[in-house]
Amino acid sequence: MEGRHHKAATLPRKFIDRSRPAAIVAAMSNSPLLPVTRLFCASLGFTVARTLPAATSFYSWFTKSGLKMAEHRGYGQSACKMFGLVPAPKLSVPAMALSGVAFLALLILPCLSSTPDAWRAPMLGAALVPYHLYFSQLYCEAHIGAHVTVLVPPALLLLALSPSLDASSANADATAAFTCWLMKIVLTSAYCGAGVCKLTHSLKSLHRGGVPWWSGSTLQAFLFEAMFISNKDTHTSFGVPTPFSYYLQKLHYLNPRTILLPASIGALAFETLAPLLLLAPAAFASIPFALSGLAFHYGIALLQNIDFLSWWGPAYAFLLLDPAAWASGSPADTILSSFTASSSSSPAILSATSFKLHSTFDYVSIDLKSSACDADHLSLFNSASAAYDAAPIRSSLAILYVTVHVLAVIILRFFPSVEILPLSSFPMFGAPHNLFDRKSRKWLWLTDKPHATGTLKNYAFPFCRAHTVLVEELPKLPFKYLLYGHGGGEEGKADATLHTNLEMTHELTAALDTITSLGSQEVDTFATDTTVATKLLDALQDAKAAFAKAKRPLTDLPNIGSPQSELLSNRPPSPSSVFMSSNDDAPASRPIILFDGVCLLCSAFIHFVLDHDKEGRYDFAPLQGPTAKALLTKAGLPLDVSTVVLLDETGVHTRSTAALRVLACCGKPYSLLHSVFIYLPAPLRDAGYKAVAAVRYRLFGKDDGSACRRMTKAMKQRFHE
Repeated sequence: MEGRHHKAATLPRKFIDRSRPAAIVAAMSNSPLLPVTRLFCASLGFTVARTLPAATSFYSWFTKSGLKMAEHRGYGQSACKMFGLVPAPKLSVPAMALSGVAFLALLILPCLSSTPDAWRAPMLGAALVPYHLYFSQLYCEAHIGAHVTVLVPPALLLLALSPSLDASSANADATAAFTCWLMKIVLTSAYCGAGVCKLTHSLKSLHRGGVPWWSGSTLQAFLFEAMFISNKDTHTSFGVPTPFSYYLQKLHYLNPRTILLPASIGALAFETLAPLLLLAPAAFASIPFALSGLAFHYGIALLQNIDFLSWWGPAYAFLLLDPAAWASGSPADTILSSFTASSSSSPAILSATSFKLHSTFDYVSIDLKSSACDADHLSLFNSASAAYDAAPIRSSLAILYVTVHVLAVIILRFFPSVEILPLSSFPMFGAPHNLFDRKSRKWLWLTDKPHATGTLKNYAFPFCRAHTVLVEELPKLPFKYLLYGHGGGEEGKADATLHTNLEMTHELTAALDTITSLGSQEVDTFATDTTVATKLLDALQDAKAAFAKAKRPLTDLPNIGSPQSELLSNRPPSPSSVFMSSNDDAPASRPIILFDGVCLLCSAFIHFVLDHDKEGRYDFAPLQGPTAKALLTKAGLPLDVSTVVLLDETGVHTRSTAALRVLACCGKPYSLLHSVFIYLPAPLRDAGYKAVAAVRYRLFGKDDGSACRRMTKAMKQRFHE
């Protein structure tokens, strides 16, 4: 069979059967919707697979975090029921992970050529069950929560209801085109809902004397927020490559009128006018719109550090491989015909292409062929008629769902507090913002939480609506956090708000005061004063530097074993991410290493740190002394002399994690050990650590006090009883 596929792929063009009515026809299947299904499931499955380990780790921490919001499950900001009807169960960590694996499996199986045609649609419909079980547990995760995955259920539903996937489907090209039309309605109405939201908020803002969304000030505020977590070394966002994103963010932020104004108008037009796609010939509009949409979402990832691309991108399979886009005489057909003609003289080109897809999809090769049908046959109304003739009940259900989706986009606009995801009015990022208008409330948040999959989302804090981390719960977090609100109210005189789990310093307070002063100006300052944006960005950098140096009381540190602390441990410490203070501070105000005071191997390690920790970051205390006992008691840890313990601002670390984290500060080549081994699973690393610890006295002996090192006064001050 494999050879037969390759033989078909290398036939000269005059022998290729162009009478088969498919936009892209897969070997072993006559359904032109199968390539759409494969592209959708493969791209979505890749994202699920790459995020599943981190999401599971997050959920393990979340269930044990003690946060009030951890009592809820669901979707969106409010942890709503699915469609407002289906409640979300509270799963154990293994059950949640198993649901993710099951969802991934039900994405992969329909793509395989060995899967019977009659099973594909039921599998895609069944995938909704593990989808609900898995994603409802992650409503406040940074990469997966909110509106990020709302296009997945409608795509699965429409594929499951499509008669085109049937083994003996009549008029399969038209029924496949109909499914793609329905998904285009879902997608474009979602964009339109977001655009209309921006327009209505803009009208309200103008009525109050503010700015509209398209003025450039709103995108400037979004970029400023993105730079809370961006720096010169930021080149990815949730795994999406975003090279030099900080520099691009800065370039756009500093030019609100010349760059952001036209960009805002373009974004608003793209969203609001998206339904015009339905009026344009699919042969000329589907693929260009898909490329524009993918570029639109990549721009959001690049400039705002928000990844919709990984989750909304798969929906564009319904446009890129839309049978109506590949109708006879379409631009895609012309290009494909040219490629086929040029390949007839070099059959190896098609053979190599076929072999690559052959190995990817479990012995499936995909032959690109344009449809013999004309565009009229694959239009919305003609394809709907064909689909209804082929499967009236399923087609009616599909139309009913899309109708409900569109009605929800319209009706929920008038009920902004109601969430029934995946149905939504899509109000994301709809309100206008102005960084410099004193009458506009502004929020600044700083954190050393990694910007990565498997962390708490940035909108799960007290400046957002419930459910969020409560103010009194900030000390429980395994990372530093500061939230500052200023401006707004009558003439911008509303009280400032400050919530943090840090000890405020003079430098941090001064930076926040500067930001407040710069934000207390006029509504048009962003457009008339070309220097104010630079001053505000400088103040932000000062605030970030002061935040990095600010100390967090060790009594606020999270319990050992927090996956979020482990994420922080994966980043090597630096002078800006550890406690920096004078040597005569109390031990609780600096990172401290607790070690077995009678173990010669442990003592040798401490001497090694003294020699190679050039910046003197760490204090030391023997596990047998009162200092260690007091700190371990505060951290809720037992006294265990078989492990080194590191207490720093990111948490409490033991065994291999503690040792590697310390080595990260000891310069090359030793810091490379951290870079290599920290990403191994902790249980595997700790197994080797425990093996050495069990025989350390036998191999290296105990300290009998006969050998002492001569230390300077500064060194002695770093040691505690």
